Amino acid sequence: MMNTHKRPNRFASLLLCLALVLSLAQPAMAQVTDEDLLAFFDDAVFVGDSIMQQWNNYTKARKAEGQDLIGNATFLAAQSYTLQRASRTDTWEGANLMVRGSRVSLSEGLVRREAGKVFIMLGVNDNGGTHPDRERRHFTAMIDNIRKRLPDIRIFILALTPMTAANEKKSFNQTHLDLYNAALEEMSQEMGLVFIDAGFNLKDERGLLSASYSNDKGIHLNELGLTILIHNFLNAIRGYLETGEVPVVNF
Repeated sequence: MMNTHKRPNRFASLLLCLALVLSLAQPAMAQVTDEDLLAFFDDAVFVGDSIMQQWNNYTKARKAEGQDLIGNATFLAAQSYTLQRASRTDTWEGANLMVRGSRVSLSEGLVRREAGKVFIMLGVNDNGGTHPDRERRHFTAMIDNIRKRLPDIRIFILALTPMTAANEKKSFNQTHLDLYNAALEEMSQEMGLVFIDAGFNLKDERGLLSASYSNDKGIHLNELGLTILIHNFLNAIRGYLETGEVPVVNF
C-alpha cells in the first residue's frame, strides 16, 4: 500500500520539474523603453480624416510642451477624406491628401514619405457599415495599391471611434460603426494586417461616445477623449513590440 502512494508523488515531482524547465526555456519578454517606442514611429505615417487631423494637432501640441508621443511620425490626413478615395490611385477635386502642396493618392503619398509603417483610420465619411460589400472592395483595393508600391510596408488598421447619441440616424448609427469595425478586424486578419481598437473605452453604458469625450456632440473628440485614445494606442503598440501581438482588452 505504501508503494502505491509513492508513485503519484514521484510523478507529480517529475511534472513539476518539467514545467520548471519549460518555463525557463521560454524567451524573456522584451522590455520596451520610451526611446524604443519613439524610434518605432520614425518611418511611420498616420492616415485619416478630420479625426486624424485632431490626432496630429494633439501630438504636436504635446511635443511643443516637451512631451514627445510619436517621435518623427508624419501625417497624411484631410477633412472628409474617405476609404473610397484611399482605394484609388488618381486624384480629383475635393478631399485629397497633400504632400508639399500637391494632391496625391494614398499610395503615392506613402511613397513620397518613404513610409515603413502606416496607421490607417478611415471609413466614417463613407458611413462605414452601411454597405459592407462595397467597403470590402474599397478596403482591399487600398491595401493592394499600397503593397504594390511598398511591398515591405507594415500596415496597421485603427478601429473607428464611436459616435454620440445626438449623431445617430436611422441611416447611419453606432450599430453600423460596430459592424464596420468588426469587418475591419476580420479583413485585417485575412490580409495579414495589424488591427488596433484604441477607442474601446470611449463608449458609455449604451455603447455610444460619451458626451464628456466629445467636442461637437458628434464624432470628434475633445482633449480628454484624445488623451484616452492616444494613451490606449501607445499601450497597444508597446504590447505589440514586447510580444508581437496587440494586447487583447476585455471590457
